[in-house]
Amino acid sequence: TFMDYDLDVGELGGVLEWQEPADASQVTQYMVYWSRDAIGADRTLRFSVAGDTQSALLPPETPKHTYTHFVVYTASVLIEQTTPASHVLYDASARVSFVQFVDKDLDYHELGGIVTWIAPVTTSRITTYHVYLARQKSGLQRSKIGGSALVGTNKLLLPKDTTLSIYRYIVVYTKSPLVEQSTPTAFSPNDTRPGIELVAFPDFDLDLGDLGGSLAWVPPRDISHVTEYRVYFAKLPVEVNGTHICESLSEGFERAPPSNLTNLTESVDQGNFEKDVIETTTDVPNEVGKVHAANETNVSEDVSDAFMTSFAHRVRRLASVDASNTSTTTTTTSTTFTSSSTSTSSTTTTTTTTT
Repeated sequence: TFMDYDLDVGELGGVLEWQEPADASQVTQYMVYWSRDAIGADRTLRFSVAGDTQSALLPPETPKHTYTHFVVYTASVLIEQTTPASHVLYDASARVSFVQFVDKDLDYHELGGIVTWIAPVTTSRITTYHVYLARQKSGLQRSKIGGSALVGTNKLLLPKDTTLSIYRYIVVYTKSPLVEQSTPTAFSPNDTRPGIELVAFPDFDLDLGDLGGSLAWVPPRDISHVTEYRVYFAKLPVEVNGTHICESLSEGFERAPPSNLTNLTESVDQGNFEKDVIETTTDVPNEVGKVHAANETNVSEDVSDAFMTSFAHRVRRLASVDASNTSTTTTTTSTTFTSSSTSTSSTTTTTTTTT
């Protein structure tokens, strides 16, 4: 008997076993060959084992070539028998299909979410599934994700904040009691990163230390994975390992997309915070997108028409599409800034095209 526990096509691995003859007193060796038929045609020697042994291990990842049978001969001190016992070679394979992953971590170059796959038709020789991030779809230069998934569990959590680094693929392997397969099923994930393009906040509360007004931002181009926006007061961003974070986050204002405007109640105490920050979140618990900072803007002579014109231009540029299939929407924004010494008015008309 032989059970193939190498789960790759064209490769064999497992233990070959046989029963000794009724009279084994003259048997000194068993000679095990690969053959192209049951009687030993074109045979190639694989093992030579002692007469008191009735099994032999075929190492995993052994190429099957074109052989079809194991043939086993007894041998005495004088000669090898001429008629062998035979066993048909069966090349077992078990490979997952349709690997899928939707990234719910909204940070650039980071992944988080559930990896899923469809199990092979036959799972009797599988004990676990192993999931990796890999640089190549063949699985070279890979890093394991979490633990092993048992048979019957066709999914695995990729923790949030998992850095892509050099990796380009998610690969899934099956594993038998003998060995993990050498040829995985690969999937190239899409790094979801719906960053907020621009944040603007002109302060219309003219008291020192107090803020009030509308905080606006340009929403991400793709909001399919965004469930809400969160707005905080924070100190200056701190650079940590290439990712901006914010310290001392206070209670914020939450708005579900597609709204990109929230009001700060008049006379909100600015305290010792120096920035307004906005982060995007997803439907995965504790999933937070990259923090975007907007300089707090005092209403004074320093706020110029150029600032609001630049903001309107940015919106227009992001909204532009192919004119061959568009409708036109005209938006007029009128903003008046007042200080104790000057009064400035500006009106900006923006024409955008939408599909």
